[in-house]
Amino acid sequence: MTPIFRRELDSCPDPLYYTSLGGLASTVSRLVEEGADVNAQGGRYGNALQAASAEGHDKIAEVLLSKGANANAQGGEYSNALYAASANGHDEVVEVLLSKSADVNARGGEYSNALQAASTRGHNRIAASAKGYNKIIKMLLSEGADVNAQRGEYGYALLAALVEGHIKIVEVLLSNGADANAEDEWYGNALQAATEGGHERMVDVLLNKGADVDARGEYGTALHAASAGGHGKIIEMLLSKGADVNAQGQYYGNALYAASERGHDKVVEVLLSKGADVNAQGGEYTNALQVASTRGHDKVVEMLLNKGANVNAHGGYYGNALQAASAKGYDKIVEMLLSKGAQDSTTFNGHSQHSFAPEQLPDGGHVDTHEVGLVLRRDERDAPRLWMAMDNPVPGFRILPSTTFFIHFQGLALPSTMGRKTLSEEGRNALARSRGCFEQITSEQQNALSQIEQRSLSGATKVKHVDVGEVFQQFLAAKGMPPKSST
Repeated sequence: MTPIFRRELDSCPDPLYYTSLGGLASTVSRLVEEGADVNAQGGRYGNALQAASAEGHDKIAEVLLSKGANANAQGGEYSNALYAASANGHDEVVEVLLSKSADVNARGGEYSNALQAASTRGHNRIAASAKGYNKIIKMLLSEGADVNAQRGEYGYALLAALVEGHIKIVEVLLSNGADANAEDEWYGNALQAATEGGHERMVDVLLNKGADVDARGEYGTALHAASAGGHGKIIEMLLSKGADVNAQGQYYGNALYAASERGHDKVVEVLLSKGADVNAQGGEYTNALQVASTRGHDKVVEMLLNKGANVNAHGGYYGNALQAASAKGYDKIVEMLLSKGAQDSTTFNGHSQHSFAPEQLPDGGHVDTHEVGLVLRRDERDAPRLWMAMDNPVPGFRILPSTTFFIHFQGLALPSTMGRKTLSEEGRNALARSRGCFEQITSEQQNALSQIEQRSLSGATKVKHVDVGEVFQQFLAAKGMPPKSST
């Protein structure tokens, strides 16, 4: 019979490994006296010394080392014994290993080295554990551990301690020469990491240790990170240290943009009072007004407008703020923008994908009917490119083939700014039928509707709302959509 499980004998841990792992000191002593190989490989931790180190069995570690165990043997989950002891807060084992010339800067493991592992694992919630990690870090540093060694999950020890929120370890590392301005691919730098996490005390410590307040990284600058997170006190600390309120960055563009995107109106107020440029360019939506309009932060929009934000500034994903608010259906913001002179029929960059601001349609559509209204435009290039593909699809709108207008169903009771609205079952059924029939308009019907357009617009460039009339009602009836009489 073929065995279900197979394993090479060479890969199986020997008794010494398991007794070391279990803390059976007397048995370990007996085995080594009888000639057990103290450097035999195998098991989760690679060898007996790493197993004992990971579990904090300092007496067993002493026995193994006295019998020739290699303090720097590589392998296993933690790569080496010193890393295993440091990662798990076993300061007595660390002391034993260092006394036997364990390499304090040996590379390996998730955190790359023992110092970063100890800096990461310093759990402040457990006082005894935290004390043990602090002692380990001091021992490692006193034995020459490179405080700025790179690699590992967090890049370097200082960043590891910052991200994990270990203020005491941060202070120890900085007092031993940790570079407050060291950079990392993912977190940018220590000041940004502390700022993004809202760690006020750490930010204060870093600033007092000479951290560059305007250093660039993943979030742009620390001020960008603080503004995005809404950390008002940290923002005040950064500004008091001379942070550039208009510094340009990467993802957020500038601090005002970051605060506006997240809707932190108090932060926006502070930044504007400190001289933030209300029309500064940057970010996916180009400026603070457009991103606030896109996210629906009406209070922020109002503040920006009161500070002189250019209501018709071009650029960004939607072209301008009005188009952004219209596409998202934020009626209040649309009204604010229009009251400040926003142009309601602008295009941008040669008619870009979203360069269309829906016109305000007459309110009070007849919900109980299938009455259809035509919204006409002079230039089909300004028509919405594919409403159904946008972030918030607008039901009931389809561009008519080879025409310069599209259809609005008053019967579906859509809001005047074309925002989202939950449709009734009747409305959904009507919409489903409409999508099919609109694509089958004949040339004769197109000509008839074009005549309506010409009579209604009379050469005007502004969109009009016109009565379709009997011609189009007959067309709907022929397609199985007879209008109901209003009551």
